[in-house]
Amino acid sequence: MREIFIGPLRHWLLLIGALGILWWMGTTQLHTHNFKLFFSILFGIAIAIVATVVFSHRKGERITREPLEDD
Repeated sequence: MREIFIGPLRHWLLLIGALGILWWMGTTQLHTHNFKLFFSILFGIAIAIVATVVFSHRKGERITREPLEDD
């Protein structure tokens, strides 16, 4: 399974958490009742995911199937 799911466990848990929040927002139809709140949460999720991935990256971690070559 390690060959299929590349990346640290924290990234996969972050994805599952974000999908859970998006599912909740969809089932409550937040985008139709309070679009500003929906957009704010969506923007916050995006910022949190990008910040977590960028700031928690450790040198030497495998992030792709093929190694990245330095130019």
